[in-house]
Amino acid sequence: MSNLGNYGPCCINHQGKSGFDELFTPWHRLYTLQMELALNEPTGNNLGMPYWDWTQVDTLPDLAQQGEWLDGPIKGVGRNTHRGFRGLDSEALCRQVKTAYIQTTTWGFNGQIVNPHNTVHSRVGGDMNSMYSSYDPIFYL
Repeated sequence: MSNLGNYGPCCINHQGKSGFDELFTPWHRLYTLQMELALNEPTGNNLGMPYWDWTQVDTLPDLAQQGEWLDGPIKGVGRNTHRGFRGLDSEALCRQVKTAYIQTTTWGFNGQIVNPHNTVHSRVGGDMNSMYSSYDPIFYL
């Protein structure tokens, strides 16, 4: 675990945490916001993170397939990130997201939205399918 200035801990694994299901969505959004704020803190900029809509595109975004985005060092771990991308079925992911959106409770939504979320982690593969997923820049798209 590392610390990003005033924005708290970074790269905390949530797998297997008791009671986490109901907190999944707010945790994920806050986690991404903390990273965005931490990236802007040193410069005072107000930059946003790029967005990858995997319900519309079956491939990895172009920027995630070049330079350190593709194979960058993991600070403090002594190795580089890696992926084993196996393609996506954006239509199936879109149906899963729509199923989540028609839920009438937060519990129901979180119980459904985790399905396409987990599929993306699994299909991107490599570190995205491990406890190191948040060290891969694609995690934040």
